[in-house]
Amino acid sequence: WADTIPKLILARILQGFENARYPRVSRALDAVAADYQLLIDIRTFRVWIADDRRTAQVEFGAKGMQDGRAVDAQVFRGES
Repeated sequence: WADTIPKLILARILQGFENARYPRVSRALDAVAADYQLLIDIRTFRVWIADDRRTAQVEFGAKGMQDGRAVDAQVFRGES
C-alpha cells in the first residue's frame, strides 16, 4: 500500500482536472508538455477498524508548479 497510495491519489486528482476540462496538468515526473505540473505529498493516511466502525483519515499537500516555480499550494484533510 505504501507505494500505491500516492500514485492512486495523484491519478484521481489528475482525472478530476481532466474531467473539469482545466488546462493541461501532468505529474511532475511525466515527460509530457503541460501548462502545469502537480506535486502531491501524502502526509497522513490511516485506516482504523474497531468493532463495527471503520474510519479513514488522509492529509496531503498539493503544489501547482509552472515553469519550475510553485504557483499555488494547499493542504487538504479528510476523515470518514
